[in-house]
Order: sequence, then structure tokens, then C-alpha cells
Amino acid sequence: MSDDELKALATDIDTNGQQYAISLYQDAILDGRNRWLAITRFCKKNTKPLLDTVNPESPIAFVISRNEKRRHLNSEQRGYCAARALPFFEAEAKKRMAEGGKQKGAPIGAGLEKPPHRAADDAARAFDTSPRNVQRAKSVKDKGSKKLNEAVAQGRLSLGKAEEITKKYPDKAKQDAQVINIAKSKNATRVKGLTGEFEWYTPRKYLDAAIAVMGAIDLDPASSERAQEHVKAKTYYTLENNGLTKRWLGRVFLNPPYGMPTIREFVNKMIESWQSGDMREGILLTNNATDTEWFHNVLEACSASALCLTRGRISFLESSSDGELIEKTSPTHGQAFFYFGPNIDTFAEIFSGFGAILIRHHSLTQMTA
Repeated sequence: MSDDELKALATDIDTNGQQYAISLYQDAILDGRNRWLAITRFCKKNTKPLLDTVNPESPIAFVISRNEKRRHLNSEQRGYCAARALPFFEAEAKKRMAEGGKQKGAPIGAGLEKPPHRAADDAARAFDTSPRNVQRAKSVKDKGSKKLNEAVAQGRLSLGKAEEITKKYPDKAKQDAQVINIAKSKNATRVKGLTGEFEWYTPRKYLDAAIAVMGAIDLDPASSERAQEHVKAKTYYTLENNGLTKRWLGRVFLNPPYGMPTIREFVNKMIESWQSGDMREGILLTNNATDTEWFHNVLEACSASALCLTRGRISFLESSSDGELIEKTSPTHGQAFFYFGPNIDTFAEIFSGFGAILIRHHSLTQMTA
């Protein structure tokens, strides 16, 4: 984690306590290094880390089980992580053999034998991915440039595309150029919303309403330098440092880019952050695309929370030539505010001034104006 991310984690620990113990193995930190750094460097004075001594049969499998589900990686990212973890599984396999362990894979009759058990299979199983993904990721890891590997690890480039680049461009400088060109192309697509533009600033009254519900905005994960003059979140991410690759901690306000597939990516990241416990409260502003899969995914994710369907369309703001924020032409869709958190009544009371409120309680849906 960067210092800013560690500070955000420390703030969350100061507010909500340490949720997961730091695991010690043979007097060293096996799992929880970032928690240790956040507490010892940035938490309030005298905050003591919660420690737990463990003695797992497979240290690498233990670490994976503690972290893989919390990281919300896609299958190809899991394949890449498995390839990076492969040397640990290979070392454990050699140790078992040296200690007299038998090679897995017994005769099955008629002169046939099961194929030998491979460390790559253990790695694939631990990360819930396919052996093929592990093989592709290992090839990318070994043949790819540092920049290309970082793009795969952060989910910005698929394994298939990365492998294609390594085969077509053995020279790593040319690989870097391909990664940069792909990133530029994606950014050009990302900055196009429903009206073809990216910088849609949320009007002040909606930001004030979000703050009234949550108390503050700890994170704006899809923002810009100019937007923060307006939003004033404690932490924010831009196109340059890509909030999709960071943890979303605390109280989050998200007005994502409305173009596909970016809106789906940001929405899914918010859902994952809520389900993991990283985001303890959040408000999401989107277009009311009730026919889309991502819209229904949010409905499912905040099924015990609330939704505001705006009365009329929001007149977003844009920066004029003299730097002032002025109203844009209304978008082609109406909008919706999703609320994640415990203060449902407060959200309903404050946001009812903007439109109809839906409150979902498990399978029962109530609607009030």
C-alpha cells in the first residue's frame, strides 16, 4: 500500500477497530503486513496491534486463503497471482519429497497411471483458477516487461492480450509501448459518457445531502483534481492513479463515468468493497438504467438498504472557460442514488426531497415518495 492508502486504513482502524488479526509464523509476519504498518506508523498513539500466532501446514496456502477472497480478483488476475506463488508451492512439494512424502498419482490399472501431481495444480486450486491460466501467466511473468506485468496484475490488461504481446514483441521496450498505447485507448473510451464527455460534476446540494447522511466523504474513487475543489473528499483517485486498482475504505461517494464498460467496473468495485467490509458506508449516483445487469447487481448488493429515483434529471456541472462551474444540458437519462449502510432512515428522510425512495427488506420492497 502507498502511504495514502495506509493512512486511510489507519483512520478506519481508529474508527472501527482492527477487524483481522495479524498472523505471526515463526516469529515473523505471515499475513497482515499492511495492517502492521498502518497501526505502527499512522494509527493513534498507543494503539496496539491484535496478533495471532499460527502454525499452518502450508504457509502459502494459509496466506492465500486469508487474502484471495478479500482482493476481489478476476480469474485472470488470480491466474497471475498463482503463477507468482508457484515457486512457493514448488518449494513445499520438494520439501515433502525430501521428508519422504510420496508423489501423488497412483496406478489405476491396465498399465495406466494418473498423471503426476503438479505444484501448478495446487496453485491453480488455491486461487480458484485454471491450470491453463497459471501456465499463461507464468509465460507472461517470465517473458513480459515490468510494465506489462503490472498491467496484468492490476487487471488493466488480460492474460490473453499480454501473452499475445510477449509473442509478437520479444523486445520489452516495444511491450511497454504497447501497454501505453492500450491504456491511452482505454482512457479515450472511458472519458466518454452518455453525452460524450467525462467531467460531469455533481451539484453541491447532492454532495451536501450525502455528507448529511454519512457524516463525511472519506473517498471519491472516480474523480479529478478539478472535481476535488468541489467535492473535497479526504482521499480521491483519478484516471492517472486508477481507483479500480485501489482499496475503497470508509465512507465512499461515487459518481462513476457513465460509459460502458467503465460504469460496470466501478459499480462492481463498489459492490465488492461493501461486501468485503472495506467500505462501511456509501452512496452511488448512476443513470437509472433499470434494464442493465449492473443496475440489478447493485439492487441485490444493497438489498437491506435504500434507493432514490430522482424526480426529473440532474443538471450536472461542467467547468467553463473561465474555470467556473456551470450547469450542463440535462443528460438523456434520469438518475438514481443507491445507499449502502446502516442509516437508512436518515437517507430516506434527506433524499426524499429529490425523488421516490425504495427501501428493500430482504424479499419485501416498500416504496415511499
